[in-house]
Amino acid sequence: MNKLDQYHQRQEAIQIFGNGFVEGASIAVQLRLVALVARDICKMHGAELKSFLMKFCEDHIKDYNYRVYYRAIDAACRYANNKEHCLIEVDGIDVYKSEVEYIQSIGLTPKEEKVMFTIMMVKKLDRECFQQRHAGEEYSMLFLSVDEDKMKTIKRLTGITSRLNLPKDIFHSWNQKGIISVTNTGIILNFMKEMVEDGDIVLNVKHYDNFGIYWDCIAGSDKRGVCHCCYKPYKPANNKSIYCKECSAKHGRRGNELPPVKEITCDNCG
Repeated sequence: MNKLDQYHQRQEAIQIFGNGFVEGASIAVQLRLVALVARDICKMHGAELKSFLMKFCEDHIKDYNYRVYYRAIDAACRYANNKEHCLIEVDGIDVYKSEVEYIQSIGLTPKEEKVMFTIMMVKKLDRECFQQRHAGEEYSMLFLSVDEDKMKTIKRLTGITSRLNLPKDIFHSWNQKGIISVTNTGIILNFMKEMVEDGDIVLNVKHYDNFGIYWDCIAGSDKRGVCHCCYKPYKPANNKSIYCKECSAKHGRRGNELPPVKEITCDNCG
């Protein structure tokens, strides 16, 4: 099943709203996104919103039957009624030179540097999502849960494929050095207090499925670059290459030309 991008929900929701459901992705999840677009952009609520979702399903689902989809439609309406639910859109996360210099200055191994960078980026991403959902509320950058799911996520985003045990192989040493503090419920990221988000920006991360590969771009360990079209890290074929292989083949990229963006207009509110 196709997975929707949880960090570019607004972009994907507008595409679904204009073009219909994405094949292979959950109808129920997509209906919630459509409901938020209808609520935020078209200002629909209550019976009007439900009527619109019913019509939307009728238009975009083959052999649509209300009795099959009414639960998903009602759930989407309830989801949109909660003001804390919003369309998350993270355009990019800045990485500052001072943050990179700190990570490289405290005597970590290359693998530890990559893990610390990944944790920093995860916290920045979580903060951005939290602030979009809870405007004006403060998010704590210092706490990290160490449950099994969170540790798997950190390893995956770091790009580590080995059987590395983060609490045992890395966090134990960091705790002894005072880089973190271990508690009963998780760890306190003492090193985040030293991270200063100010000054020169060395990189703007736009893809959030592998932070470790961005660290490779920064550290220069395998001569990676960032594609000027899709902004994903890649290995340049030569010193003049500015596009990854996929973008070069798909779009025939030459110079600095970027692919056109399709505009979608709502039939209800324009």
